[in-house]
Amino acid sequence: MQNVKKNIKDWALKACELLKKKNIDQAEVFIVSGNDIGVEIEKNKISSSAMHSNMTISMLAFCRGGRGKYSTTIYNGEDIKKAVDVVSAIAANAHPDPDFKTLPFPSKYPKVPDLFDEKIASLEREKFFKWITNALEEALNKEPNIIMSGEISLSSGQGFLANTNLVAAGSKATHISLSLFGVLRRNNETGSAFDFDEARILKDFSPLGLGAKVAMQARAQLGARKCKGGKLPVVLGPLSSMSLFVTLVGACNGEEVQRKRSFLCDMKNKQIASEVLTIVDDPLIPAGLHSAAFDGEGAAHKKIIVLEKGILKTYLHNSYTSGKSGEENTGHATLGGGISATNLVPELGKRTSNEIISEIKEGIYIDNMSIHPDMASGDFSQPVDFGFKIENGQIAYPLKETMLGGNFLELLKNIEEISSDYRKEPGNIMPTIKVKEIQVSG
Repeated sequence: MQNVKKNIKDWALKACELLKKKNIDQAEVFIVSGNDIGVEIEKNKISSSAMHSNMTISMLAFCRGGRGKYSTTIYNGEDIKKAVDVVSAIAANAHPDPDFKTLPFPSKYPKVPDLFDEKIASLEREKFFKWITNALEEALNKEPNIIMSGEISLSSGQGFLANTNLVAAGSKATHISLSLFGVLRRNNETGSAFDFDEARILKDFSPLGLGAKVAMQARAQLGARKCKGGKLPVVLGPLSSMSLFVTLVGACNGEEVQRKRSFLCDMKNKQIASEVLTIVDDPLIPAGLHSAAFDGEGAAHKKIIVLEKGILKTYLHNSYTSGKSGEENTGHATLGGGISATNLVPELGKRTSNEIISEIKEGIYIDNMSIHPDMASGDFSQPVDFGFKIENGQIAYPLKETMLGGNFLELLKNIEEISSDYRKEPGNIMPTIKVKEIQVSG
């Protein structure tokens, strides 16, 4: 491991030195060495398994703002020289872009514990396979007729990022996840369910019971009925609320805003949501699924407030969009130049999800569904997945042939309450959300 770490650092720095001699303005190099293993099940059987191990180099080079990008597997120093020649030639022939200003410069990186776990990196393959077969057995023990599919995956590795502005930073990471989808058919009815568990360190990984949980959730979807339409209160369960947060923060993407492809254009420092909604993006949470000391371009990570009491406080930027807008680089670059949020942490309310539901005479509960608005307008219209009717403060029955429609900004302003209890995936807090009303079509 130490030799690999030394190699990728030396090679990344060597590549930067070679790039400085080319007819380009700036460049970035990222080398990663890692191992991946994945096992898939389909129709209650293991359908495939794969192990992958390699070392890759990714380069970005800029000439008059024009960008060249190149990635390849490397085995020795000659491979790096070839990659430098290719990426610099691409950049030199790229169309100039006056909006590009600069890649990040060196900064002090925070320490973020528990992003790498040797127990995951050295996990016995027999135990890895056993987890997914156990999950399948759990589901079939609950519902012998359920059809299960899913995947368990593990990755471990280390990387080193350097650029011609003297940024030089290394990292190590592990990740493990199990996801399951079950379909249950009985008496001409169909129920389905999805769930998952994932972690950066082994002690946070809890796969036992997940198969049984999915089977019971699929069973709960049997007997679905239609409901009357109208404007009804809607309660979003933990997975649905996290999807809402991801959609909201995704609309804060600086590139989408600059290209007028976001419903949050010209909304900075404006009230876009209910005062009960505050969201922090925190990449510094120990063992967080999306935690890291720096972003995909080497800009130091820091905790930022995205939404405060319903007011949009910032857009998310990488070096390109921050240079174009003249705003601060928030450190949200992905490898290759994209933009993405990290760990999303909402401010919690004072009542539990059960207390919130108990006061609803008639409404809808959505267990696990993403609302997908048109990102430019915010309008949405879609069928309800994994939904239930609420009657007299109780979950009454599952729904079918039910639609939601409206505008995402209107939905945000209609949020009445955030629960005090929540589901937690490492670094991410998933409460229950009550929306005052959404148009429901039965």
